[in-house]
Amino acid sequence: MDLSLRDALEQLLQGWRDDLSHPWSQALAGAEPDFAAVDPALVPAAGEVIYPGRKGTPPPGARADSHMFRALDGIAPDDVRVVVMGQDPYTHVQQATGRSFEQGDLHDWKGKPRVSPSLRRLVQAVALRRTSDRRYAEGDAGWKALVHDVGAGTLAIEAPQPLWDRWQQQGVLFINAILTFNRFDPAFQFGGHQPLWRPVIRRLLGHLVERPDRPLVCVAWGGKALAALQDAKVEETARAAGAWETRVRIVRAPHPNAPPPEAPPFLAGGDRLQEVNDALAAMGGEPVDW
Repeated sequence: MDLSLRDALEQLLQGWRDDLSHPWSQALAGAEPDFAAVDPALVPAAGEVIYPGRKGTPPPGARADSHMFRALDGIAPDDVRVVVMGQDPYTHVQQATGRSFEQGDLHDWKGKPRVSPSLRRLVQAVALRRTSDRRYAEGDAGWKALVHDVGAGTLAIEAPQPLWDRWQQQGVLFINAILTFNRFDPAFQFGGHQPLWRPVIRRLLGHLVERPDRPLVCVAWGGKALAALQDAKVEETARAAGAWETRVRIVRAPHPNAPPPEAPPFLAGGDRLQEVNDALAAMGGEPVDW
């Protein structure tokens, strides 16, 4: 008999705290994945993989460093100053790394494999931040210009993994509200994996908001990212602590892949990464070197 998703997750997550550093384990004290909230009727197909997997044991095809808590590696809770909320891992095991927006099967920006639309827009925002050249903000044409200029050596942008590593070293936490995935199916995503991780994400964000004397910018690009921050009561917790807008802020923008007329284009409103730095500066924080 095939395992239910609930049973498969319980097996996969035995000893899950072993994948965390001691400071993160302490920060998440009292929080546990909510296995009881996973719809018991959900049954993965035989051989279906839950990914990005556990630390040190990535599933076949995944990048060697990928795991569900990859966003927390090499960064202490006290050093986090920006949280970039994503929704859930990419829909292919070789792409999901455990860090939001990062695409694990890429070695460069040439387009083979194809760069996801969301990641294209984010990298275009990086080019805009580094050069102030609005050509890079012009949708698909801007992406083509970026790829050409990187190839020609006139625009310097690191490959995905070193770029995300450098941001993480500066205190930028790219984390998804849903840490695991097995199938592109709303029943599994939102009836299985999302409720499982809700208590852990709530505690993680709550801990960061409650830290004294440390500025925190939470980035909500799109409605689902904002919903995750609202579910964790980021603003309410900060207001109760007297820290709202003096130590904790939320920066909002359309999702990088939201098409009009659903939302204005991600890059149409200005320099999205400068908006994050402006929020940090308003609270006395140092800017991120994007």
